[in-house]
Amino acid sequence: MTLLQVITGFIVGLSSLVTLAFELLNLFQQRKDLSKKEGPHHD
Repeated sequence: MTLLQVITGFIVGLSSLVTLAFELLNLFQQRKDLSKKEGPHHD
């Protein structure tokens, strides 16, 4: 593997990780909003 392939693979992996992290953050935010609408529920 050339250095360019390594760098490209690293960037692609990093960007997919960032996308996954943002999706998880959005999911947590939606759950917070839902719990606010439903009222004071505690797990």
